[in-house]
Amino acid sequence: MTAFLIRRIGFAFVTLFAVLTLVFVIVRIVPGDPAQVILGDQASREAIEAMHERLGLNKPIVTQYAEFLGNAVRGDWGVSMVSGRPVMSEVLNVLPWTIELTVVSLVIGIVLGVPLGVWAAVRRNRFFDYAARIASLLGLSFPAFVSAIILLFLFAIEVHWFPVISARSGSLSAWTQSITLPAINLGLISAAYITRVTRSAMLEVLSED
Repeated sequence: MTAFLIRRIGFAFVTLFAVLTLVFVIVRIVPGDPAQVILGDQASREAIEAMHERLGLNKPIVTQYAEFLGNAVRGDWGVSMVSGRPVMSEVLNVLPWTIELTVVSLVIGIVLGVPLGVWAAVRRNRFFDYAARIASLLGLSFPAFVSAIILLFLFAIEVHWFPVISARSGSLSAWTQSITLPAINLGLISAAYITRVTRSAMLEVLSED
């Protein structure tokens, strides 16, 4: 379990670095002037130049990238072009929901993955073991966004058991409905990995006996 958490944290850092780099590249290669987009078509040349200076767009690209990463590490993510608020404030606004979803999905993964992994090890090379291994392999290889779309289509659009768009609410029933589908989607992925890890650990214990 410790190795699992370390790998997930390490993967999160690598993913974050890749996302930051991708965002930086996309902003620089898309057509149009970011300063012009922010100020509007009627902005004067002087205002655009001032915005270039403010955003650091007149600096060498390597310097821009280094400052971009440095600001990201310090939590200075600029201002949202949609709301006009600091991006960090927008992130912190939804952080509690993200933590809730992470915890619930991890609980689902542990509740499903540990017993499945133990039972697969006990029933090694039998039908249940093969089924658990195939299911966990599919769970790890299936893209999360695809399974999310399938769950959303089946249970939110077709049978209307859950809302299409989740909304934070003080009501326990509304919270449960909002978090169920995302938590199940992420929980099944975690369960697939935990099943494999638990099975391997259990087989080591059984071999020692």
